[in-house]
Amino acid sequence: MQPKVKRLLVDFFSCSACSTLARKVFGHGIPIFMLHRMREHGDAIPPEAATSDTHLRRCLTYLVDNHYSFLSLRDLTHALAHQQRLPEKCVVFTMDDGFEDQARIAAPIFAEFNCPATLFLITGMLDQQLWPWDDKVAFAINQTTVASFNIAIGENSYQFTLNTDKDRRTARRKIQDAIKAGPFDQLTTILANLEKATQVEIPALPPPQYKPLTWEEARGYEKQGIEFAPHTISHSILSRLDRDTASREILGSWQRVREELSNPSPVFCYPTGRYCDFGSREVKLIREAGLTGAVSTIPAQVRPELANDYYRFALPRYSLPNSFSDFKLYCSWVEYVRERNLRYWPR
Repeated sequence: MQPKVKRLLVDFFSCSACSTLARKVFGHGIPIFMLHRMREHGDAIPPEAATSDTHLRRCLTYLVDNHYSFLSLRDLTHALAHQQRLPEKCVVFTMDDGFEDQARIAAPIFAEFNCPATLFLITGMLDQQLWPWDDKVAFAINQTTVASFNIAIGENSYQFTLNTDKDRRTARRKIQDAIKAGPFDQLTTILANLEKATQVEIPALPPPQYKPLTWEEARGYEKQGIEFAPHTISHSILSRLDRDTASREILGSWQRVREELSNPSPVFCYPTGRYCDFGSREVKLIREAGLTGAVSTIPAQVRPELANDYYRFALPRYSLPNSFSDFKLYCSWVEYVRERNLRYWPR
């Protein structure tokens, strides 16, 4: 579909009269949006890798102007657990990982609109013990000066040329996807091979462009209305770990946020969050830890009518799109109707 035609259709179906009637006829869902890195004008973070402050403000302005309610993730999971009625038009915002730019840039904007937001923390990063493996891959590809390189991941060998920014994006994505699908227990070896291939030394702790929050900063942002929640210790894919290690990742991160913060949100966030990254074992571990829900990265609106004991621990989320038309679409009844005909959830 041509972008202009798509914009016109989204605008038509999102208009107040059409939306009100359609929600009465078809019902409604609740979009949860996730943000990763944030950027301001002049920041070095590539536009495609981060949400700009102006775009976030535009999205929130649209929601206010169109009479949406802002809901915290804590309140959403509580309402789903107790089968409470939810507003017809509400939206939830989350952020993943715990980088300094996320809270510094986004917190004042969310406060300006009186919008609650939940920031999921990789606690080992705030404890200055590590930084995420997927960001290490991105760092090596972004920093290398070699024109091409080869790397073996599992049983497969990959060759990349790096003549353009698009080439680098492709290399980052393919390597990250190969690690997710391949031998995760060989991650240390793969990263060492990537260092050799790219001739880039990956530091043990995050460089300035990947600066994490400190716990002291998190406590300050908590007072400004940001809620914090666990996102594992090391950002490892839980389904690829043995049970004891997966349990330590879940329980350890939940323990740390409770030790450092006054009122953390009892909702968990799965690293990478695809269907294959968690399952009934992880749901059981999270429930046993006393958490009330969990979020994935499966793109869909939350459907309250599906909110059984498994669904609450596999809530879908959209990445906040840089396309404003896509954002409006994900908030609309059109997306809810489309998704009702798709099978997202295991029974």
